[in-house]
Amino acid sequence: MNKNQLRTLAAAALTVCSLQALADEAASPLSFNVGVATEYRYRGLAQSSFKPALQGGADYASPSGYYIGAWGSTIDWIKDDGKTAGVNTGSTNVEIDLYGGYKGTTAEGLGFDFGLLQYYYPSNSYSTITGAANANTTEAYGALTVGVVTL
Repeated sequence: MNKNQLRTLAAAALTVCSLQALADEAASPLSFNVGVATEYRYRGLAQSSFKPALQGGADYASPSGYYIGAWGSTIDWIKDDGKTAGVNTGSTNVEIDLYGGYKGTTAEGLGFDFGLLQYYYPSNSYSTITGAANANTTEAYGALTVGVVTL
């Protein structure tokens, strides 16, 4: 990491800590997170090309069970794919995830969580490459929990 990235990380951490302190004081349904990963992997694939990744997010959870949030990370795979394939896959170095859903527990103690998740990579060009799928994707998800077992 270079000096500018470290300064940005320090400023982000200070901001998140300040916002979290305010949220805690006001008993707010807002939460924040920030971190640095030595390597960002998702589903077993290197997202940051074996380099550190700066990550952070913000969430809102209503008392009724509805929630929304945003999470982001630095990445390198979109730029690197273009270098290895000799095509323009785009120059983005950011992943932004937007999500929302509903979670709760039934009277019988069955926990549930259902929602929608969008992975967004600004300025990726995969959709313009014949035979390639767009890197931006949307997924529905769901989970059921009984005791310590989640499916």
